[in-house]
This record gives sequence, structure tokens and C-alpha cells, in this order.
Amino acid sequence: MTRHRYQKGFTIVELMVTIVIASIAMSIASSFLNFSWISQKRTVDEYEIQSDIRLAADTVNYAIRDASVTFAITEDVFNESKKEKWNYIGIEDNKEIVEYIWDPVNNTHDRVVLLPEKEKIFYNLYFSQSVPNTKLISYHLEGYFEGSESEKAIIESELAAVNSVAVEDGGSLSNPAIALAYRTDPKPQPEIVTTQKEVTIVVALVLDNSGSMRFDMDGHDQWNWRYDSSEVRNSILESKAKDLIDQFADIGNVKVSIIPFANNANDVSPMMDATTQKVALKNLVDNLYGYGGTNTGDGLRRGAHIIKDYSDDHSEEEIVNYLILLTDGEPTFYSSNSYYNYSPQVDDNNIHYLWGSGYSDSSNISNAMNYVDYVGQNVVVGMDVDISTFVIGFTAVADEITRAEDIATDSCTHDTNTARAGTYYRADSAVELERVFGEITNTILQETWHIYGPY
Repeated sequence: MTRHRYQKGFTIVELMVTIVIASIAMSIASSFLNFSWISQKRTVDEYEIQSDIRLAADTVNYAIRDASVTFAITEDVFNESKKEKWNYIGIEDNKEIVEYIWDPVNNTHDRVVLLPEKEKIFYNLYFSQSVPNTKLISYHLEGYFEGSESEKAIIESELAAVNSVAVEDGGSLSNPAIALAYRTDPKPQPEIVTTQKEVTIVVALVLDNSGSMRFDMDGHDQWNWRYDSSEVRNSILESKAKDLIDQFADIGNVKVSIIPFANNANDVSPMMDATTQKVALKNLVDNLYGYGGTNTGDGLRRGAHIIKDYSDDHSEEEIVNYLILLTDGEPTFYSSNSYYNYSPQVDDNNIHYLWGSGYSDSSNISNAMNYVDYVGQNVVVGMDVDISTFVIGFTAVADEITRAEDIATDSCTHDTNTARAGTYYRADSAVELERVFGEITNTILQETWHIYGPY
């Protein structure tokens, strides 16, 4: 007979222990599988973030490259009602990067999502102008998981908005630009938000036509053996002033008056359209030949008055006014209302009486400069019209240009009204005059768009 008395089975306790151990093992295995799945999903999500921000960056690149006007704008501007004819790229709630594209047919903006919202994924986008007064735009685009701000996928780039007539950074350290406003029309004009009227740019081009403009840039006349016929002042001015007129013509809606001055500034041209009357304006520049002395104050007087006359006659237009004064030396004449008793002339008529010797002695220069100051403060910045003044010292002789800076910063600058300010430039060669005219053109564009941009 077989005996089973000494054979043992699983007790209840042993069975329970076995089940617990098996459960723990299965839980650990499940945790490993789940961790592996989460890690794989995290890797996939990170790849998608990097891929998505690269696609968004490509759109930003194309927008900056092709834009005809480019503004970096802050969150409050971006969140306002979008302006007609403008396109926008920006971030919304740190969850989506979107583009608003202007539809001229339906007069509305089409919203396109560049980076869609994803659970627990956030984005940041920043724009800035790399170097002030240039066309270089930098942007910083990043994506990250919630709670992992230190681990971000980042794309940074710097691009030149080469096709833009104006580039402006509207952000600051405390309120950075998080969006881009841009236009793509071939030659856009700034417009007023409320009326959508185009802005008219009015320019008085006040040019020294005194005898010293026939000298070379170093101040040598044609009888001096050091005279450089390739660097004659009025020849350089004629060439570069014509280029400036071409730049104004390209901008569009620019009115220009040519005001040459020597002993006086009696030959004032009417305001002419730089685009449709470009040839006539260039012909006036060709007539600059250089004679007599330097009545800088008379040039300022006539330039300021023709600007005011245009403003008064075109009150229905939105106008921004600029006076560009180019002079190569010290003032030697000044204008008076009286022949016997000096009284500074400030009206809009031809010169009444010419005072001064025409020589560069200190007393005569002081009297002539006093007239410049008087006209600057009482006419250029003293009338009821805002005029920004650019003063160019056009000579390589250091002693000859000291007055030009004084005219800009003192004579033609209002104490408190920044819209009536003077800016000084020095141009001691053809290359420098070309650069200065280019800077002035860019400044005019920047200021005009700053006033009437996407705001």
C-alpha cells in the first residue's frame, strides 16, 4: 500500500506569497513597459516640436525676406484689431503660432495656424532689430514641455529684410516684440489709421550755391596747384542730389522744392512731385554753378516758408515736413527789412536788403550767424508747422563745418517739441555725401512709417 502521509502540498500562506511575488513582478514589468512607451512618446513629441518650429521658422524667413515693410510689434499691438493690408505672424497664449494673411478680395485677414496647440507643449517667439537703423531682423523661436522650461528646442536666426523700405523694432527689454507685422505690396505707402489717406512727404532741399562750391573738397580753388578737379563740390552735389531725387521718386508721394542760396535765396522752385516731375527737378540741380557769398539764413527762411505754404494750401492731406540744408562753410551775408537800420527779415518775400561784407572775418560771420539763429528759432521751428531739419556740412575742411553742427543742434531745434528737431551730418567726400543722403532717406521712411505703421 502506498503511503502519502509524508507528501506536502502548497499551504495557503505559500500560495498567497507566490501570488504577491508574481503581482510585484508583473507590476515591475508593466512599469518598465509603460516607461519605455512614455520615453518613446516623449522622444516622438520632442522630434515633432523640433520639426514644427523649423516649419514655422521657414515661414518667418520667407515673410522677412519678401516683406516690403517690416515691423516687430509687442503683444498688445498684436492682440489689437488687425490693420488693413498688413500681415501678421505671432504667438497666441504661448500655445499656438499663427499667421494672419490679408485677403484683399474679401477685405479680411485669413488666420493660418503655423504651430498648432498640443497638450502640455508651449512656445515662445521674440523679434528684434539686430542693429538699430538697419534692415537686420533677429528672431528667437522655442518650444518646450510644461514644467521643462530648461529643456527647450530653439531656433535663432538673423535675416536681412532687403526688400523692405522700412524696418522698425517696436519692442523693448521690458516689453519685447513677440510678433511680426509686414506688408507685401510692391511699393507701399504709409496711411492714417482713421482715414486711410496716404501720407505726403514734403521736402525743401536748401543747397549752398556760393562761390566756394566751385572749390574742391579740401577748399582749393582752380588756381591752386593742389586743386583736385575730380572732387569739385558742386559737381559732386549735382550728381548725388539727382540720385536723391531718384530715391524720393521711388518712395512715391514726395513733393520737393529746390532752394539754392548764395547772396540770397530768391530762386525758389515750387513744390514738385518727385515721381512725375523728376526731370524738371534734376534740371534745377543742373543749374547750380556757384557764385557769390553765403546767406544761409535766407535759404532757411525761404525753405521753411515754402513748406508752410504747401501745408496751408493742402490742409486736406496728412503731411510730414523735412528741410535738408547743405552748406560748405561759414555764413557771410544776412537779410534785413531795412537799408539803414538792421532788422532781420523773416517774411516769405524775396530779400529786401542784403547786409554783410561777404568776407570771413569773425565779426561778419557772427552777425550772419545771428541771423541764421534768428530765422531758425522764429521761422523754421517757430511757425505753426512741424519741420524736421537735416543739416549737412559738406567739406573736408574741419574749420568750415563747425557752423553746420551749430545750425542743426541750436538754430533749428525746438527746446521741447521733438517733431521740430535738427540733425547734423558731415560729408567730406562724394562717398560720404551719398551715404548721408541714403541715411536721410531711410530716416524719412522710418519716421513716416513709425507714425503711420501697423498701429
